[in-house]
Amino acid sequence: QAASILTFKNSLRANLGLTSNSLIDFGFSKILNSKLDKKLLQIKLGLSNLNGQLFNYNLSDNPFCPACLESLESVSHFFLECTSYYDERVLLMSTITPLVNEYSLCLTVHGKLFQAMPRADKIAIMLNGLPLDKDMPVFSVATIPLILEINKSLHEAVINYLYTTKRFT
Repeated sequence: QAASILTFKNSLRANLGLTSNSLIDFGFSKILNSKLDKKLLQIKLGLSNLNGQLFNYNLSDNPFCPACLESLESVSHFFLECTSYYDERVLLMSTITPLVNEYSLCLTVHGKLFQAMPRADKIAIMLNGLPLDKDMPVFSVATIPLILEINKSLHEAVINYLYTTKRFT
C-alpha cells in the first residue's frame, strides 16, 4: 500500500504541476502535530472545550464564556465577539484580512472582502482555509500554489490566536 500512496502523491503532484510536496505537506489537511492543531480540529468537529460545545453534549452545565461571562461560548463568539480576546483578535484579523482579500481580489471568486463576509463565511475560512475548488470560475493549476500558501498563513494565524488567547492551555 505504501508504494501505491507514493505513486498517487507523485501523480497528483505531476498533474497539478507542483515541484514540491506543498500540496501534501501543509494546509488544513496536514497531519496534526501539535496540541493546538488538535484543538483546532476539535473546534471544527464541534468537540472542543468551548463551553457551548460541551453544553451541546451535556458535558457542562454552563454554556457561557468563562473569559467574559457575557455570552454563550460558541465558535463565533470565541473567534469574532469575545471582548476578553479583543487584542488577540485584532492581531488575528490584521493577519487574515489581507490574505483573504488578496485571494478575493486576485481571483474574484467571492467578490467580497473579508470584512464584508457573513460571520459564518469568516468562521469557515478560519477553520477550513480557502477552498481549493476546481469549479471556481478562475481556477487553474497556477492558482493552486497561491491558495496553498495563503491557507498555510491562515492556519498559522489561527493557531497563533489559539495560543495567545490561552483558552485551551
